[in-house]
Amino acid sequence: MRIRKVVTPLVVTGSVAALALAAASPASAHAGGAPSLKSFTGTHAKANITSSAKVTQLTDQVFGPFNLDVRGGNVLVADGFTGAVSRVKANGGLVTLARATYKGGDVAGVASGGGALAWTGGDGMNGHQTLTIRPPGGKNMGVDISAFENAHNPDQVNFYGTHSTDPCVVEVLSGLTEGGPVGYNGVLDSHAYSVAYAGNGAWYVGDAAGNDILKVSKSGDISVVKVLPPQPVTFTAESAAAAGLPACFAGVTYNFEPVPTDVEVSGGKLYMSLLPGGPEDPSFGARGAAYRMNANGSHLTKIGSGFLGATNIAVGGGSVYVSELFAGQVSKIVGGHGVPVAALPGPIGLEYADGNLYAGTIAATDEAGNITAPGTVVKISLP
Repeated sequence: MRIRKVVTPLVVTGSVAALALAAASPASAHAGGAPSLKSFTGTHAKANITSSAKVTQLTDQVFGPFNLDVRGGNVLVADGFTGAVSRVKANGGLVTLARATYKGGDVAGVASGGGALAWTGGDGMNGHQTLTIRPPGGKNMGVDISAFENAHNPDQVNFYGTHSTDPCVVEVLSGLTEGGPVGYNGVLDSHAYSVAYAGNGAWYVGDAAGNDILKVSKSGDISVVKVLPPQPVTFTAESAAAAGLPACFAGVTYNFEPVPTDVEVSGGKLYMSLLPGGPEDPSFGARGAAYRMNANGSHLTKIGSGFLGATNIAVGGGSVYVSELFAGQVSKIVGGHGVPVAALPGPIGLEYADGNLYAGTIAATDEAGNITAPGTVVKISLP
C-alpha cells in the first residue's frame, strides 16, 4: 500500500510522510466525484516577482481549471470541480461544450485537433478513467484508460520507495503506509489527467497515477509511449528534519512516483511536467521537474527541475514554461531552472498560443472550505 496525498486536483502518490496532508486509500482517492475545495486551502502562495508580463483576466466563472486548450482564438477549460468542458466567451461567460463522461464524475484534461475535441476524466467512484473523443459532427467515442492499466500495469517495472532495511526507517514507513511495504513496484492505478493531440486522429494521454504517457490511435487502440522514471531523493539530516522524519533517514534514498501532470506536443517532441509524490515544501526541496522526449518515447531528457508544485507545462516561442502551484507563479525554464514570469494565486492549467500564455488559477478557500476568491483564466502577455 502506498501513502497517497491529495494536494492538487490529481492524486499524488508515493509520499514519504503525511505532513499535515490528508491521506487517502486507493479506493477512496476518486470517491465522491470532484474533490472538495477545502482540499486546496493554503495553495495560494504569494511570490515576490518583478515582471513586465501583463496579466489580463478572461473569466472568473471557473473553480478548478485543471487544463486549458487554446486554438484558433478559442480558450477551452476543463474544470475538475464542475465536471464541465467549456469555452470562454469574450464577456467572461462560459459555453458548456461537454460534461463529465460519468454521472457525478470529473473532467481533467482537454485538447483539440483535427477538428475533434477530446477530454479525460473519471467516474469519481470506481476508478474508471476515460479519454472521450468527439470527432467533427460525429458521435463521442470513449476509450477506457483504466482497463488498459488493469490489463498491463506498465509501471510495474519501476521500483518506488526505499531498499533500506534500517529498523528505524522500516518502522516509520510501515506506520505511514498502514503496515504496507517500504518499497514496492508500480501498482494498478490510473488517473487520466492530461491529453494532447498527436496528429492523424491520435492522442497522447498523461496518466498521473499510472506514471506513464500513452498513445490512443484514431480507432481507440492504446499503446505505451513511455513509462516515466522514478524521482529519487536522498535525505540529508536537514531535509529529513524538515519532513518531520527522524535522524535515521539521513542518507536514505527514496524513489518517489513521477506523477505526470501534463503532456504537450511541439516540434515533433513531447514535453511533460512531473509533480512527484512527497512533501511539497521549500524546506524539503522543490522537486517538480520537466522532461522532453521524442514522439516514440526515445531520448528522454530532463530539461528543468526545482519546481514547487509543477502542475502544467506550456511550450512555444522557443521557450518552455511551467505553472508552480505551491510557489504561486508561472516560470520559464532557463538553464534547467525556473525563472519567474508572473505571480498568480494557485496557478494550475497552462497553455501557450500566439505569443501569449494562458493560465488557470484555482479557487481560494478558507479553513472551513468556503470560497473566498473565484478561480480564473488569465492571459499573460509576454514581453
